[in-house]
Amino acid sequence: MESNQSILTKEEYEAALSRIYELMQLEIELLLPLANELEALVDQVELYKKHTFRMFDILEAFLALGTPKEQARVDARMMLAAKIDDALKAKGLGLKQFAEMMGERPSVIKEWLSRGHNFRVDTLADVQRVLRIRLLDLNDQQEGT
Repeated sequence: MESNQSILTKEEYEAALSRIYELMQLEIELLLPLANELEALVDQVELYKKHTFRMFDILEAFLALGTPKEQARVDARMMLAAKIDDALKAKGLGLKQFAEMMGERPSVIKEWLSRGHNFRVDTLADVQRVLRIRLLDLNDQQEGT
């Protein structure tokens, strides 16, 4: 079905979404004759979202590989996520339990662990405290001394 459809523009997407909300407000007996239109609009919106999010993922991956400096940053973020994930496994904690301990939603924790999240220092400090692990070495010695 998707191959016969074209990707909507942002304006067409917003209009389709608006129309979906209008149709969903109608009473059931009025909605039945409009079911085909509603289904087509939902399909178009889903295709737009799928295409748009996929394009953002591709762009994000491309930009992440841009420079050695950026690649080093991505590598560091991925290592932090891996270290947190390893600690969760070692302590037998699931995402939901860790999320409760951190005062976050499980979806936030999942993002931290799966997308190379750019952690805030406050977040890393909280993770260290909650999991009782070291993520950052903040001693006074400089590298090479």
